[in-house]
Amino acid sequence: MRRDREFVIEGPPLLCGRCTSKARISRDSHSKNLKGDFFPEHAVINGGILIMSTMNNLEVIKKSTRPPHFGECDNQLSFEGCYELIANDPGKIFHTTGNQTPFSARACMCKKGPHANDKVIIFFTKGTEKARAYSCCWGHITNCNRTYIDCFTKAIGRD
Repeated sequence: MRRDREFVIEGPPLLCGRCTSKARISRDSHSKNLKGDFFPEHAVINGGILIMSTMNNLEVIKKSTRPPHFGECDNQLSFEGCYELIANDPGKIFHTTGNQTPFSARACMCKKGPHANDKVIIFFTKGTEKARAYSCCWGHITNCNRTYIDCFTKAIGRD
């Protein structure tokens, strides 16, 4: 069987989604293109991304989502502590834990839906709402709506 590409890639090999062949995958930091060593026409799942390999290119098919309240997150502050911090300084700019994207947050009360009259922290990037965190979501990687919140919640209080 002929391999279409070969690269030196760190990390453990991943199993092909269609057979038992092993494949490796990484992200080229300069071109932001996915690359790896694959067998033609095989699929590999890496971090929830299904990638199909053809002879000359890779195609990202789907990014899977995590369930609500997935995993655990080590936040610096409790939900109440964070809520108070944001309520007392609503214009403060924070930076996400990953790529240091600036974001702001607003502490308020939810007006409708299953969390009506509950405290909520809303996270904004460039004025656009990106996620919400309720007290039940605090300490998890995803919120009730399966949105990733850990990059925001871990960043608050670490400065």
